[in-house]
Amino acid sequence: MKIRFTLCVFAIMMMAVAHAQLSEQEVDVNLPEMLKEVDEAIEQSPKFVKNYRNNIEEVQQSFQNAESDNQRMMLLMQICKLYESFNGDSALAYAFRCVDMARNMGLTEVEADYQSLSAYLCTFLGSQTEALSLLKGVDKSKLSNEGLGTYYRAYLSSYETLADNCKTPELRKSFRRLHHQYLDSLLHATPEGSDLYYFYYEDLLIKKGQLKQALKMNDKRLDMYGHGSRQDAIIAYSRYRIYEKNGNKDLATYWLCRSALADIRNAVMDQLSLITLAQKLEEDGDYERAGRYISFTWESNRQYSPHMRAWQITPLLSAIENNYQAKLNQKDRYLKTGIVCSAVFFVLWVTTIINHRLRRRREKAEDTD
Repeated sequence: MKIRFTLCVFAIMMMAVAHAQLSEQEVDVNLPEMLKEVDEAIEQSPKFVKNYRNNIEEVQQSFQNAESDNQRMMLLMQICKLYESFNGDSALAYAFRCVDMARNMGLTEVEADYQSLSAYLCTFLGSQTEALSLLKGVDKSKLSNEGLGTYYRAYLSSYETLADNCKTPELRKSFRRLHHQYLDSLLHATPEGSDLYYFYYEDLLIKKGQLKQALKMNDKRLDMYGHGSRQDAIIAYSRYRIYEKNGNKDLATYWLCRSALADIRNAVMDQLSLITLAQKLEEDGDYERAGRYISFTWESNRQYSPHMRAWQITPLLSAIENNYQAKLNQKDRYLKTGIVCSAVFFVLWVTTIINHRLRRRREKAEDTD
């Protein structure tokens, strides 16, 4: 009986180990192939961007031809949504237009929702003061469920950014405290099965180091969206953070590549994943590829917003260029050293041959005498 019990326990333990191994070997990690895909996606980026821009222009044309205010309102909201990942300044401009049109039509819920969205876009673009001012004018009771989530996200983003950039310790603590309060409010107000809830709760788990729970939540999010979608890019980036914190470099890089690929193919201009990937490649000494990636992200983010992420990209671009130039200089030194050594060797070789022949001639002359 004891033997059977022991065997059962052993079998259960082996199954648990096998499951753990599967979670670590969930994908075929071929990093050179993934990086090659990223290279190809960057080359094809003009096509992705053109298709996306054509889609926006089609909806804009439909807006011009709309016959009713309700149609125009829906199309205006659609244009704003399309611009959110493509051009932040245009998205903000259309969000303000949605607020004005909704107010004129008496659509109080839509007005409140898009004022919250305007605030979120302001803080995302670095205008925290404007965002907080807009949020004060929002009537929470008029918000839809989605609008309430956006309202709390705007506060979260504002206070997190203010805390990160604050130089005064006491004020920084105050911003952190407000950030945590609004995070609690968001998690209580958001349905547990929604992606918004999963996103923020997963982020909380990662920060706390509860990586197994974070990975389970990420699994649920992956099942909700198709591979390669815009949302898949966001989820893959979160998964990168889990493996990065866990110390699994290969899986972290795999998911970072997958996130970057989805961003490029969906014409997303805020290239956070590719910036991070370029930084990782620079750390690994792949300066040439890192330089190409960071140059691409620079142009993409300039299209999204002229000031967006400039503080993050500029020093990284400078570091990559300096390291790449240092590597080229080192190769140049090695090449020059090699040429000099080869020339010295050649001279020594020729001198040896000449000396050998002269010695042979002298020996023959002595034999003749």
